Amino acid sequence: LTARQSMEMEDQMEPPTKRQCVQRLVLLKRGAGGVRSQGPPELVEVDDSEAEIIESDSDSDSESAFDPSEAEAAESSSSEYVGYHGRRPRRNRVWSPYRGPQIRSKGLQKYCSEVPSDVSTGISSGSSASSGSSSRFPETGWAASMFEPLRQHFTAAAKAGLGSRPLRFGTDCSGAEAPWFALKAISSELAAQLSLSLEVQHRFACDIQTVSQQFIVQNSQPWVLFSDLLERLDTGYCLRAKMMVPVPSQLDLYVAGFPCKDFSILNSNRPCLQGPHASTFHGVVEYIKRHQPATFLLENVQGLTMKKKGQAKAPIAEVMEILRSLEGYQVKGWSVNSFNYHLPQNRMRVYIVGVHRRAKLLLPLDAWSSYIREDMACEPQVPAHSFLLDDAEVEVQAELERLETYQAEHGRIEIAGREGRWKATHDNLRKELGVRPD
Repeated sequence: LTARQSMEMEDQMEPPTKRQCVQRLVLLKRGAGGVRSQGPPELVEVDDSEAEIIESDSDSDSESAFDPSEAEAAESSSSEYVGYHGRRPRRNRVWSPYRGPQIRSKGLQKYCSEVPSDVSTGISSGSSASSGSSSRFPETGWAASMFEPLRQHFTAAAKAGLGSRPLRFGTDCSGAEAPWFALKAISSELAAQLSLSLEVQHRFACDIQTVSQQFIVQNSQPWVLFSDLLERLDTGYCLRAKMMVPVPSQLDLYVAGFPCKDFSILNSNRPCLQGPHASTFHGVVEYIKRHQPATFLLENVQGLTMKKKGQAKAPIAEVMEILRSLEGYQVKGWSVNSFNYHLPQNRMRVYIVGVHRRAKLLLPLDAWSSYIREDMACEPQVPAHSFLLDDAEVEVQAELERLETYQAEHGRIEIAGREGRWKATHDNLRKELGVRPD
């Protein structure tokens, strides 16, 4: 085996040890065959072909399921995406080429070194198989409901090898790791409905916010935790191992929700891909190009599909052009409302799916629209107030105590943010509903 081939054999069932990480770092630095790679990176030309940007209607048909067991390992591309802006200065980080980014806050180090073994998030999984869970929130049953119209496809995938090995999964801009909890619910439903065991290996997670990093380490416990996707290429600093490690490649599923601030209609400026957070999107594209996951799923706000004043096209046109220029991928997007999928929340979002040609599709990507728009859709059966914590819950009591302390010290109640039109709207609504004004 060449050095790169031996490095890419990642079928072990346990996370890599520090010794293995160091060995792989040596291989990465030397390149295939033990020789250091030389020469400038190869750039990719943007594909000018015109195609459907994104689907927001229900008149077209369908999408695609793939079988990860058929995905064969392919060498990661060493070329860089032409729009990648590289590293950016970071607050609360001190970069050292030998130690990686050092976190001034010691809060995360505590969570990384002492992860509770019985952490309970109180998060509902959505799976009917987890009805006996200790969740403080009601079960929406989304996983069981969505399973039925896809039963024949899951059965076909099982025959083709789904579950024969772990599903390799990673996230960037991870936040509260919703994809991880969703995959757990799907895995539980497969076990309950088809007696199929699907292990999900959470290869890596990444989030720039310390509070998100703490949540991720406590609950989903990925093999590797990065702080900033712009501070890594082939290697990155792992906050859990406290050392440089190889960035995991050959994923079956890569999920990223790049920042929405530059696209949101709540941003009066809406700089879009010219904004200060656009480099994160380019970092996501760079990961896909370098490490070639079998499938990727990207999420952003509805503002992505809305034209900015004075512009001929909405930002989604440029985003889809960039993603469709990635070699080997077919890409399709959908605009959906969470309210139509079991959640009592009016939340319009854009989801973009990319499938690599090495992944075996059991249903063409264009054939998924009818499933998404019709078969998998279901209005919420649980009201929104059921997801509010009771006054007796520890978090509510802690916040009440903090506000009372603040009032005693300052003589007034603390109000987050500026008082503006939202305050007047809030007061008027309270009057309409007959709720006390204070």
